[in-house]
Amino acid sequence: MLTNILVQTGTKVMSIEIDYTLIPNLIKRFTDNKNFYLVHQDFLVADLNEELDKIEAGESIKVVGSLPYNISKRIIDRIVKYNLEQKAANHPRLVKRMSFIIQDEVAKEYVALAPRASFLSNYIKIFADVKKMESVPAIQFFPMPKVNGGIIVIEFKEETPTDYVEILKLIRIGFLTPRKTLLRNLKNSRKWGEKKLLVRVN
Repeated sequence: MLTNILVQTGTKVMSIEIDYTLIPNLIKRFTDNKNFYLVHQDFLVADLNEELDKIEAGESIKVVGSLPYNISKRIIDRIVKYNLEQKAANHPRLVKRMSFIIQDEVAKEYVALAPRASFLSNYIKIFADVKKMESVPAIQFFPMPKVNGGIIVIEFKEETPTDYVEILKLIRIGFLTPRKTLLRNLKNSRKWGEKKLLVRVN
């Protein structure tokens, strides 16, 4: 359904699908459309550089989909890393926006604010602005999953902090043991444990 809507807009649509049982129907329905391109691959192992090099430089790249709930975080992380690699290589083909249906609880985790902020919400904010648009009741899907879905939109920022690796390390340490204070986690970490920590409270 989503592919059909995208194809009808006239924009170029690259569909990456792993399920071989769906391929014949995708070919039958869409390959007559000159703006449709099918890649029979696992998104997590597909060569994104090779596939996206087929898109003309300067064209806006947006990634959309109803993701398998069990690997949605890995897919989002893969696209974040793809953009980082492109920026490091001064490559013009960057993903501008991601719009996904994922598990509703995970969607809420991506947009969580303090004091309920999560590792995911802090992680994604380094690279992008994220919004949860709405929830999708499980009954709207076939076959019906056990949990509700959630629609999120992730808009990549123009600039990425040059020290994002160190920021990520700090965030990981901070959420290492969520029930402990940040100071305690820092003291227990290999990186910061031996250093004198100055804590500033606003």
